[in-house]
Amino acid sequence: MNQRIVNIIELSKIKFEAIREKLMNIKVCANRSMSYFSMVNMALILYVATKGTSISGWFAIPLSMMMVLLFLGLGWVEVKLKFFSDEQKITALKNPVIVEMLNKLNSIEDKLIKLENKEKK
Repeated sequence: MNQRIVNIIELSKIKFEAIREKLMNIKVCANRSMSYFSMVNMALILYVATKGTSISGWFAIPLSMMMVLLFLGLGWVEVKLKFFSDEQKITALKNPVIVEMLNKLNSIEDKLIKLENKEKK
């Protein structure tokens, strides 16, 4: 009877991992699509903002395209000045999984140095 329960638990873990992986893939796709939604949202806001003024509402389309190009240019400058890579380093160092990996790597390196020092003697 216990073996049957263990088998059921193992199967549920496998199913959970498969479902979890599918959900994580959906979440990644949703996060990536949010930037496109924000661009459409920006264009609609510009359209509504310019509709009531002397500027034609259709002027929002080229204006939003110019803003997208401006944002792309700012992103390119950010990458060239290495702001993005430094930001990623800082973010990674706040990640507990990365910190744990770095600690383990440091302990392995210390052990290797001790072994090398023993071999030299």
